[in-house]
Amino acid sequence: MEKTIEYIQKEISKKRLYNTVKEVSNFHRIQASTGFREAAQFVCKKINNLGIHAEIHSYEANENQWYLQQKMFQEWDCKEATLDLVHEKIRLADFNEEAISIIQKSYPCDYRNTSIDVVLVEGHDSQYLDSLNLKGKIAFIHTMPNEYMEDVIKQRGALGFITDFMREVPGIRSRNDAYDTLNYTSFWWTHEEDEPKTFGFVLSPRMGDMLKNLCLKYENEHQKDSSKPRYPQVHAYIHSSLYPGKMEVVEAVLPGKTEEEIMMSAHLCHPRSSANDNASGVAGSIEALRVLKSLQDQGILELEKTIRLILIPEFTGTFCYLSSLDHYDHIKGAINMDMIGGKQDGFYGPITITKTHRGLKSPINSIASRVLKTCRQQVPALFGGKVPLVNSILSEYSGGSDHTVFSDMTIGIPCIMLGQWPDKYYHTSSDTLECVDPNVLTFSTSVAALYVYALSNFNQEMFRESLFDHIQLMNEDLESIALNDTEFAYARMVETVKYYIESIDNFKTLGNIEFSHEKEQIQKLGNNLIEMLHVQKKEMKKLTGHPAIPVRKFVGPIDKLSNYASLKPGNKEALKEYNKVAAPYGFGSMMMEEVVLRYMNGKRSIDEIYQEIILESGKADIHLIESYCTLLEKLDLIELH
Repeated sequence: MEKTIEYIQKEISKKRLYNTVKEVSNFHRIQASTGFREAAQFVCKKINNLGIHAEIHSYEANENQWYLQQKMFQEWDCKEATLDLVHEKIRLADFNEEAISIIQKSYPCDYRNTSIDVVLVEGHDSQYLDSLNLKGKIAFIHTMPNEYMEDVIKQRGALGFITDFMREVPGIRSRNDAYDTLNYTSFWWTHEEDEPKTFGFVLSPRMGDMLKNLCLKYENEHQKDSSKPRYPQVHAYIHSSLYPGKMEVVEAVLPGKTEEEIMMSAHLCHPRSSANDNASGVAGSIEALRVLKSLQDQGILELEKTIRLILIPEFTGTFCYLSSLDHYDHIKGAINMDMIGGKQDGFYGPITITKTHRGLKSPINSIASRVLKTCRQQVPALFGGKVPLVNSILSEYSGGSDHTVFSDMTIGIPCIMLGQWPDKYYHTSSDTLECVDPNVLTFSTSVAALYVYALSNFNQEMFRESLFDHIQLMNEDLESIALNDTEFAYARMVETVKYYIESIDNFKTLGNIEFSHEKEQIQKLGNNLIEMLHVQKKEMKKLTGHPAIPVRKFVGPIDKLSNYASLKPGNKEALKEYNKVAAPYGFGSMMMEEVVLRYMNGKRSIDEIYQEIILESGKADIHLIESYCTLLEKLDLIELH
């Protein structure tokens, strides 16, 4: 791979990359919107101008349309929006000045000539909310609006929201760290009959504190003199519309010699500017295609497998695109490019390759590890060898982006994610062009280009190189279990060695690879390491109280359980019952749901699924797993045999 990366690095253009980020970040790219469509048309033309065939696929965007397990929503367009304090004559929000200053997908409103009271809402219990008299007023909250939709809008008749919510990232971003920044906030409508058609505005923490103090001042003065107004007042205006429309996916193809394919994806969506997230991934994926085509045209490199790029609205576009394919087995591997160019000072994290999960038994993690090591050899060290200039890391599988859709067991496309975390300006108005470093972006692009080239042309030499990483990753996993796990350490380590042995076979899915004693040698290495670490040989006790076997009736991961609420009588009640069980687990319940589906192969019982999760992660809750399977049966998504 070393010679190949030299060709790639010489061909990559920092200026092209940076210019593409600048161009894309000028579009307001909300999913299913006129702004996203304009961005899609722009990048499609840009790719075609490179001599690479690209086209736009259009999908229905309305509340009655499903793509795999994704329920669609209506298209949204916004032309203008403002929020003004009446008596203070202060403009709090202006969509055309800062697009994130409204809650995205807001319904239209026109109170330019009608003053609306602003009510400070700082609690959530019913007695407190009843005391506020919210009817016909705008609620000023400090969190995401969906938490208050039922209690504030539907039950108590508030017109809309103002929020100064700022998502805090522990150790990276506090409210004060982002005092003049706006948090990207959106409604995600399901368009059910009882869903309110409301609107909202977003303030920075600084403006939020100013408005809060103003609310307290008005309240204090009103208590002293009841003739004085109790609330500040605003004029609110949003010129927007929601309607049945379209959702676009840009597809570009770099043909290889065979019909087998390697997939690249990057999400084109998010508000203006959203430069690192994710104009950087769009720019890097386009440049990687351009570089490989140029090296093809020069006769320097050849592609065996075709490379296909999709530029999508995150998650939604991947569901749409994959639903249009009648099979997936020709796609041998994938990479999802999500936030790849942030300046690595302050609170920008490393460039991160997120592994695919173990369920697919794919060796692409080992190949990705070798690619990353190769790309890290950037400049000569003081005494021999080369050193990296960009901080980077290979990390464990986690969700959060489109790689989870590709890697669902019923789709079966092993997919890594190239990303960057932590990021101080993630999902805020401060994610601007100034946050992007052309050097970091160039490094990430080189990783992506070498990775897809390696999967396209995987051969015996690449297998030999990647085998070192395969062994190293196994040893690292065993070390992690030994250091952090006590109760199930031995069983988990035995299972880990088994996984690395079995995944050796799947190198053959990428090329004509020959091996003979490799699996036997890895078995010995793993056993020796377990013995060296003096892990107590304690077997897992098998559960027998939950013998039912869940069988999936659907393809693709579940996007949102709430989407199934109104499909048939009883679904809403079933969801309520499950949410009571899941609530104490918080975000952990969502992570568990994905893992349960991973091991739901139609042969394993609920007890066996529990055991597989223990072997992978070291922890699981049989009650939560059983409750989830019961819910899926009630939603008619699985059968229990």
